[in-house]
Formats: sequence, structure tokens, C-alpha cells
Amino acid sequence: MKLCRHRIIPCSPRILILFGLAFVLVLGLLGALRLAQTTLAPHPLAQFETSRWQHAGSSNASYPTRLDMLDDLTKRYPLRGMSKTEVEILLGPSEISFDGWDLAYWLGPEPSMFSVDTAWFVLRLGDNEQVVTYQMITD
Repeated sequence: MKLCRHRIIPCSPRILILFGLAFVLVLGLLGALRLAQTTLAPHPLAQFETSRWQHAGSSNASYPTRLDMLDDLTKRYPLRGMSKTEVEILLGPSEISFDGWDLAYWLGPEPSMFSVDTAWFVLRLGDNEQVVTYQMITD
């Protein structure tokens, strides 16, 4: 039996196929575990608190994250119609500038199986400097 160049495994096509299948299986299992972590058993939703939101900025990704608090924030506070000043008292100053959005807040890694982007909570202000719309986006 001929050995592969580095003599670690035999070069038999059957062996190489088995190693390839095992590799794909391991990757699939790791992906399934990651999916279960992020979608099936996420952190419990956290109650929004201004001090926790402001403390959980981009320099601190500890639990609870802003993403965990976002649902409670949008249910408890009528953001539409709030002034820019009111939003900044509640959430702190905007952290970054996005085209078409007036205020933006880092939420953390996007909530997906293979998180490669960052999630942001963005708000758009109208002519009267009041919130007209908001949403979560990824970059």
C-alpha cells in the first residue's frame, strides 16, 4: 500500500473518502451545536435597564448583552416620537454613523449560526429631531 507524501495516512482512495466524510461530519456536528447554542437555547431575554445598556457597549460583551435587552426595550418604551435627547438619555450617545440612520448602537455579534457580522440597533430621526423609525441591522 502506497503512503501519502507525509506518511501519516495511506493514500487509498477509500481511506481518503472516509477521512473526507468524517471531516464533513465533524463540521456538521459543530455547526449543529452552534445553531443549538444561538437559536434553540439563547440567553433568556433580559429586562432593559439604562445602566446595563450603557455598560454593555462595544468594549464589554458580558451578559446580559444589548441584544438580549432589545425586545424589552422596544416593548416598554415608545421610541417613535421620542426626541433625540430623550433617546440619548435612555441609551447613551450614538456610537457610530450609518448612512441613512441618525443614531446607532452596537448590539454584538449577529444572532445566527455562523455569526460573521455585527448587529446594530439604528434609529432614524425626522425633521423635528424625533424618532420616526428604528430597527436592528447587520453590517
